[in-house]
Amino acid sequence: NKNLDLLFICDYGGGNDIGDVYIYNNSTNKLESLGDIVKSRNKDFIQFKKPHTIKFLKDYFYVVDVKNNEIFKINYDYKILKKINEEYILNKNKNLKKYIEKEYIERKYFFFKKKILNNFDLFSLITSMDVDDKGNIYVTNVKKDSDAIYIFNKDWLLKHTIKNKAFISFIDEKYKIEQKVENLILKRPYDILINNKKIIITNTHDDSILFVENNF
Repeated sequence: NKNLDLLFICDYGGGNDIGDVYIYNNSTNKLESLGDIVKSRNKDFIQFKKPHTIKFLKDYFYVVDVKNNEIFKINYDYKILKKINEEYILNKNKNLKKYIEKEYIERKYFFFKKKILNNFDLFSLITSMDVDDKGNIYVTNVKKDSDAIYIFNKDWLLKHTIKNKAFISFIDEKYKIEQKVENLILKRPYDILINNKKIIITNTHDDSILFVENNF
């Protein structure tokens, strides 16, 4: 964070080790645990477990914690403003939740349940995020058969999904394929960066980087 002259370091932790975020103060040459600071100022916070990504915005920043499967929204007084997880997303997106429940009722066979679950497997393993100039929020979801980039507006309403070979929109309680892209293959997209009109995605299990036109 250049404005505060602080370097935030995500220590993911090896294997089953618990990680943390560390703050290095360039002015004082001091290293502190963000987890300890946040814990001292938030009663319900226990610890970060596998922090993987930090995104700074003007009045707050996000920490993506893979093990907790949550995104923490924290202000610069280190108070937690919000915890974003699958429960939060489904509560915010009433139409999405309603649509999923409707599909489960109408299609009782396991094949259809599995297919729909994969399409809506929100936050099965989130690893990274970024925010564009319009305030849209991009979150990577990493899981076999459910690799995806979810695109929310600033209020965390789901608007689009990038899946294998397709851009998908959620409009009027329906999941609609808006564009097929044959050469778009996601293989564990662990990191994402929004740069001008490009979405840059790292395909960890394919040793590749994808550059996707951002028309969202």
